[in-house]
Parts: sequence; C-alpha cells; structure tokens
Amino acid sequence: MSGAAELAAALIAKCDGKSTWWNELELSAILMPRRVALVEDADELEFGLRTRGGSEILWGRAPGSRHPGELAVALKLQRLSEYRRDFGSFDDAHGPYQIDIRPWQGIDRGFLAKDVRDTILQ
Repeated sequence: MSGAAELAAALIAKCDGKSTWWNELELSAILMPRRVALVEDADELEFGLRTRGGSEILWGRAPGSRHPGELAVALKLQRLSEYRRDFGSFDDAHGPYQIDIRPWQGIDRGFLAKDVRDTILQ
C-alpha cells in the first residue's frame, strides 16, 4: 500500500538532524484503514499512528494527497510536536487517548475506546 509507505517515509525523516520523527514522537505502528474496498480511491484512505503507550493519533490521508482540505505533512508534524511540548507525552496514567490532528482548528483529544481495533502495519 503506497500511502502507508509514503507515511512511513515522512516519519523516518530526521526532525532535528539526529532523531527521526518516528523516534521523537515515540511511535510504534502505522494503523491501516479498517475496510478497504477494491474500488475505493486510495487518496480517500485515512491512516492512524499508535504510540508506544497505546494512544492512537488520527493522521488522515497519506502524504501527497490532493484531497481538498487535507493538512500538509509539515503542519501535522508541527502539531504533534506542539502537543508533546504542551502535554509532555501522548500517553499518561489516564490514557490511552485518541488524538485527532486532522481538524483545521487545532487538535481534538478524547479517551480511546477499548473496542477500537485496526489492522496494524509494523
């Protein structure tokens, strides 16, 4: 799946000259869309990320998507950096959380439902 590969490539890029985004954000998996129809447009697929502590980040469409309204990769990574700066971590004793970085007006956060299960690409 090329969208997952594009997302992985963006996350293994260096963020500070030393560490990759994957390591800096303490990620453990790319979450694939639950259902993919054979005729579904690949540009419509939305991906997620799982942190090492079990929180899930709703990423959105793959890098390079031409979907109207999709935020740029650089903006999504900036939002994740700011979130970690403000909260110290994506995970804490009250989590895990579902963190949605897709909205135009900032980040939404809620508790992750225990019955949420996606196919994981590790």
